[in-house]
Amino acid sequence: NRRNRDAIVDIRFSLRPIRFIKLRIAAPQPFEIAEIELYGKGFATTATYLSNPVDLGNKSNFGKLYWSATKWRRLGPEGDLVPEPEASVSIKVETKSGTDDTPLVYRVLVGAPGQQEIVVVDEAAYNKAKKTGYYKGKKCEVLPVVEDRENWSLWSRPLSAPGQQITSAAPRRYFQFRLIIQSQSIWEMARVDSLWFQKCTPPVADSLLAEISVSGNPTAEASVVKGGARTSFTYDLRPVNLHTGFNAVEITTPTEAGFEKLEIGDPLQEETPDSISVTADKLTVYFPRIDKANPVPLRLQFNVPVLAFGTIFYGKVFDTQSEDLPQFVVPGDANDGVSTNSLKVLISEKSLGEVITSVSALPKVISPNDDGINEHADISYTILQLTDKGRVKIAIFDLGGVLVKTTYEGQETKGRYRHILWDGTDSEGRLMPPGAYIYRISIDTAEDSFSKSGMISLVY
Repeated sequence: NRRNRDAIVDIRFSLRPIRFIKLRIAAPQPFEIAEIELYGKGFATTATYLSNPVDLGNKSNFGKLYWSATKWRRLGPEGDLVPEPEASVSIKVETKSGTDDTPLVYRVLVGAPGQQEIVVVDEAAYNKAKKTGYYKGKKCEVLPVVEDRENWSLWSRPLSAPGQQITSAAPRRYFQFRLIIQSQSIWEMARVDSLWFQKCTPPVADSLLAEISVSGNPTAEASVVKGGARTSFTYDLRPVNLHTGFNAVEITTPTEAGFEKLEIGDPLQEETPDSISVTADKLTVYFPRIDKANPVPLRLQFNVPVLAFGTIFYGKVFDTQSEDLPQFVVPGDANDGVSTNSLKVLISEKSLGEVITSVSALPKVISPNDDGINEHADISYTILQLTDKGRVKIAIFDLGGVLVKTTYEGQETKGRYRHILWDGTDSEGRLMPPGAYIYRISIDTAEDSFSKSGMISLVY
């Protein structure tokens, strides 16, 4: 904001983050500006790289995605750029997959008013129509470019570390990724040197359809259960156009599942599994190989509590005799007698307000007299709904409401837990008098607090 008679103006101002600059002309006489150049220091706090669609040649299954990167810091505005492994920079990768080579849809509106129709065109025709206002000799209007959701999957949830599983729909021939680098400081940045991923051709099958239902209620359009209650489910799986084969199914579960039954064939007949593996969040069942010569459906029956609304039971199949990548199932009509066509399980409306459920304190009576019997009580409980961790506290009170002892404090999210409830002592380690006491488990979250209480007795 000053008078100027110089042909070149150099204006300096203090370093600051800027997105937009507005130049206001205050001179009364007209003049022309040849060019404006802006110079900055530091790095953009967010940088995005979008790959072109990658043609894999044939339908392929996806494995894990990896990248190699280094983090850097500039030592002030005029300082050197030096490696800094602890720089506050995050790298995330999103992926999508498709059945054709164009993840975007280009459209033009062609024709006279009242007789217009939307025509899908290629990128070159779209750009020409945008420039000339005509498509094939007809006046037209270009419409916004949109993502192709018919032939391409949506962007996946971000992969935050190298070596994580690609979750985009498979098998697909085309693949695309989006790299996002975010920094908390303009002086810190990351450089991605390389990125690569696993893929396998041919896939196990063109598609592996699966659906889950509550055992005994296959015709329900949705699977709805009581939150936290162990429930029996059937998991139907049907291969479509098998290319190779598989002899194992792995299902992701909210907590440790209990296997009940395996059925294979058309019609389904009960089959004894070769082996079963159960972990805190997976159920894996091994069985005689299903292949092109024997492309039959299968059904698993298992029980598990559901801890959150809209829990998805992801599944994949693989062949223990092969080094091929596993193939994930997709929701669909795997069994004509089942109506869900979904891998999602809902919890009942009554359960939505519950956070602490299935509380069990055993034994109800403890006698800490060093005889090795009922020396202490254990408490088991299920936490529902929480996506972030909450502060959990378990405490013992006398009947007057006076705190006797806090027996557990920790951070927990949804899941099934077990702790030692009480050994009959106070916070100083002294044995309490015989009688009835109250235990209380409470959870404090950012939004609210929840608690459940019960009784426990102490005798000698």
